[in-house]
Amino acid sequence: MVVRFTDGELELADLDKDSPTPHVHAALLGVSYGENSRTYEVEVYVMELYREQDNEALAVREALNNTLLIFEDLMAEVRNGFQSFGRLEVFPLLPVRPTPFIEEHNRVLVGVQATMQLQTPWTADACDSPINETGIPSIACPAASITTNADSPALSVASGASQDIAIHDTAGADVGTRSGATVTVGDTTVTVNSSAYGTTEAESTFNVEVVDDGDNPVGSLSGGKWVVPAGSTPATAELLKTGQTTSYRTGDDGDDERGRSINGYFDLLANNPFGHSKRFTGTTGGYYDDTSSGFKDVNGVAVAGKLNAFPDYIAVDWATLSTDGSNVLGYYVNSFGVSGNWNSAVDWALTLSVGAYSSGWRLINAMEAMSIIHFDTTGLALSSQPFALAVSVNIWTGTTNGFDSTTALAIIQSWHSVARNSKTSTSPQRLAVRRFTVTGTTLS
Repeated sequence: MVVRFTDGELELADLDKDSPTPHVHAALLGVSYGENSRTYEVEVYVMELYREQDNEALAVREALNNTLLIFEDLMAEVRNGFQSFGRLEVFPLLPVRPTPFIEEHNRVLVGVQATMQLQTPWTADACDSPINETGIPSIACPAASITTNADSPALSVASGASQDIAIHDTAGADVGTRSGATVTVGDTTVTVNSSAYGTTEAESTFNVEVVDDGDNPVGSLSGGKWVVPAGSTPATAELLKTGQTTSYRTGDDGDDERGRSINGYFDLLANNPFGHSKRFTGTTGGYYDDTSSGFKDVNGVAVAGKLNAFPDYIAVDWATLSTDGSNVLGYYVNSFGVSGNWNSAVDWALTLSVGAYSSGWRLINAMEAMSIIHFDTTGLALSSQPFALAVSVNIWTGTTNGFDSTTALAIIQSWHSVARNSKTSTSPQRLAVRRFTVTGTTLS
């Protein structure tokens, strides 16, 4: 237990043989100032005059141990904010290294000595100094000026006061997170039918384009939903129409005209990527106009000859556009006139190279064959443009007849159907097809 405390120069401690111990002495060595802090450098002595005993060495050790324990109690008091003195804001800077000493005077003085640095908060400025009491006019502290993103006008806050700045959305909900002096408001996620589509910054506008496969805007806002009318985009899950518009009795195909595409064989329900509704186009958007019996370019201007409307004699069938709009079938319509057996037709298609499209070709299959037959024509099955095959020949498909694998299915033009042909027959001709990747109006 400490029985005496002194401070100042060590000489002022006035140690003599009658001084009570243990004795704590503190001397201020200096003060330093940092950002919002003040640090005191204090030299501390904890001393004890040991009493004469038979075992002098033991007495010295006991005295040293006692002073070290007192020093540790003092350190604990400081580290816990001087609880015994009403909880002061004082923080010791560690480490602190006490050094034992033994001094012989009239009696032997033992103890520990250490230099401690005690840090306290410090925010004093001229506004806090009562210098007006000395007769000098006090300094008037100006109000603080707070701006948001450097905008004007600034918010004025009296010196020493505090101000809470509320940041919330238009619904009054708090938003944003603070890091230092910066408040960050996160981006908002935009979803379409509960699927993430993108993000948008606070207070910005995000436009979600809703278009058909021809890049035409579709739909309108109704009851909080964007509604696309039925039929404004191709119903690609629906089977194609046969193209037959002539009805021979109520309830037949010509009467119902069920299936995808409109206006018979040549038109779609919605525009293709080139901006018109023609089912068959060239790779640059040209087409055959069945109403005027002429070839036209993508803008509807008449052109001379099929090759100007269908470059490389490739006819793209937009009725086969995939549901995601990424691919479509195209036919090479300049392959007629060469006959051969089924294997030679398959080999020919696999090695076909047309213009920039040097690979990916194959014989049409039976379903594709049925989809391009013009059922309403009084002519042959493929006599209409863009195929224009006016000769009554059969056309091989790549589909083998499962009932008899020595035969394969072929378009029988005069029957407007497909039927089996012996694979060794050399009379049928061939038609190749390729799947094209669609990027806007570019095919690859």
